[in-house]
Amino acid sequence: MLNIKYINDAFILLKSRLIFRNWFLLFLRYLYCKFIKRNALCKMIAISRDGRVCIINPLIYGNILHGFYFGFIHSVICNNDYIIIDGLKLKIYKKNNENELDLGSVRFRRWYDSLSYIYITNQYSILNVKGAIVIDVGAYVGDSAIYFALKGAKKVIAIEPNPEAFKEMLDNIKFNNMEDKIYPINAGLIGKIHSNNLDSNSKCLNVFGGINEAYGIYYRDIVTHNKLGNKCVKAISMAEIIKLIPNEYLDNVVLKMDCEGCEFDVISNDYEHIKLFRELILEYHNNPTNLIKILEKDFKCYIVSKYNLLYCRKRL
Repeated sequence: MLNIKYINDAFILLKSRLIFRNWFLLFLRYLYCKFIKRNALCKMIAISRDGRVCIINPLIYGNILHGFYFGFIHSVICNNDYIIIDGLKLKIYKKNNENELDLGSVRFRRWYDSLSYIYITNQYSILNVKGAIVIDVGAYVGDSAIYFALKGAKKVIAIEPNPEAFKEMLDNIKFNNMEDKIYPINAGLIGKIHSNNLDSNSKCLNVFGGINEAYGIYYRDIVTHNKLGNKCVKAISMAEIIKLIPNEYLDNVVLKMDCEGCEFDVISNDYEHIKLFRELILEYHNNPTNLIKILEKDFKCYIVSKYNLLYCRKRL
């Protein structure tokens, strides 16, 4: 019996003909780099469909192919030291200055793994954010908030509970001169008070560990994780966030959620505010069936299982 994974990989490879002229030679070079040289950063010469050349590496190549196959990427143009993905110009090889990482159109304090799927795989391109207010829940270091601003969002409200990630987000917003576009809030979104993630004496979310633990902060046991040094940050509801949006923009608000478990709590317990959004995208952490049942009252939803993403658009 044929392995389904290999069949999918073959389709992904064949579709790459639409973005690279030398698609088959690129694939052979990719195999050489990955399995013989075992170097994820070895150089690969790519030729885009317009005949222009650039040098990429296996990591970038893999992300581009998956992004294009799943419909996140619509155009790829080579331009010497840059690659232009859906109009966003990125440096192929990240360059570090003393205090920042320069990627061409964007700058960050340092490299984060999330940059590859946000800026190269382009996984949030499915959202139409141009001219919209975006609420970015789980904004981490501002990686996605800055992406939405670059894509034309009118304003991004960036919610991040981890204090260290939040501090780095402030730096990254400043690096990109986006203080007027991005409104950062150091808080954790909740839909309902739970004894295991709220301080018993205040409306306060317990956050554990530093920036490297920012990916898993929602449903953790306070006692078990005290050794990481838990911190208490403000808990905020969706109702409080929506109050920040002027009434004339309430029909053009988009939601992104990547909050390590809060999505089920918020959608289940505060759906009256969730249904106000025009579009939403979230990363789910368990079977999304129950979430879809709730959301399909007002939204048409699609699953991108490769990335554990659920995208929903308001029904007309």
